[in-house]
Amino acid sequence: MTEHNRLSESQLIVTDAAKVRFLSQMPEAVVGIRMSLSKKGCGGNMYDYKIIEAGREDALDLYVDLGAGKKLFIPAMDFFTGLSGSVVDFMEDDLGNMNIRITNPNVKGACGCGESFTL
Repeated sequence: MTEHNRLSESQLIVTDAAKVRFLSQMPEAVVGIRMSLSKKGCGGNMYDYKIIEAGREDALDLYVDLGAGKKLFIPAMDFFTGLSGSVVDFMEDDLGNMNIRITNPNVKGACGCGESFTL
């Protein structure tokens, strides 16, 4: 993994709240979380998250530095086909519901339940 794989803030924004949330979910042996697109749901696409342990990184993944030596990894193909320009944020509502919210300019439509989307 090289500096060439690092995404800039103009390519993908991860808010401070999202960084704190991701970091709070990672044990010591973990080097990051991979956020990818998966083909499922009634809209055709969903976001998928997977913990990545040391030595399991993919050299072709792009990444955003989360701090504390941890990264948010994104498969290059997913970035270029559907995640470019997105904003990743962490939200908590008045009822205590917490979730990662992604504002994705590439989404063309969403299913009724809001869980999946079309690119």
